[in-house]
Amino acid sequence: EAEPLLRRAIERNPYAAIAHHYLGLVEKARGRAAESVAALNRAVEINPSFAPAYGALANMLGRMGQPQAGIEHALYALRLSPRDASAGIWWLFAGEIQLELGQDDLALEWIGRAVALNPRGPFGIGVLAATHALRGDSKEARKVAARLRAAQPTLTLDRMVERLVVTSQAGHEPKRLIAGLRLAFGPEDEDGAPFLKVAAASRSW
Repeated sequence: EAEPLLRRAIERNPYAAIAHHYLGLVEKARGRAAESVAALNRAVEINPSFAPAYGALANMLGRMGQPQAGIEHALYALRLSPRDASAGIWWLFAGEIQLELGQDDLALEWIGRAVALNPRGPFGIGVLAATHALRGDSKEARKVAARLRAAQPTLTLDRMVERLVVTSQAGHEPKRLIAGLRLAFGPEDEDGAPFLKVAAASRSW
């Protein structure tokens, strides 16, 4: 229902940056990465100071196999509007990309900032659990995972993985993040710990 309303708004005012921004988010939700980036790029062309569009572009570029460009866009959004209500989301996007690059310590720092700014954001908590798991801290990973399960029992492992796959360009799914989520939220071995062989395998990504 949102798309025709947004397109009507754009038809009436082609220079409404916020309408292009939200159209980009709709395209992301539908799994149309290229169309999402096109709409978000149009938003920043119209308004080069529109931080939310840079933040959204950070996420999409990371999901299209352009990690460095994604990080640059996230950090630029944070420089433009450091006290923005969405700043936590932008730190999360940047942290996810660092996780894919294997920069786990930096990823933990940035994702920790994201959760501190948005402590009720369910996906941020999930990504934090995955990060702990990939760093080999299974106890902390399970602790954070339990926190998410208690707060959002309907946000299952399968739903989180599906969201990551759908919103990524084919072939550029965040494989390490998905592996970390499976470690943190998946079955445990006989000793009650996540399957560490998955974590070892994830390092090759």
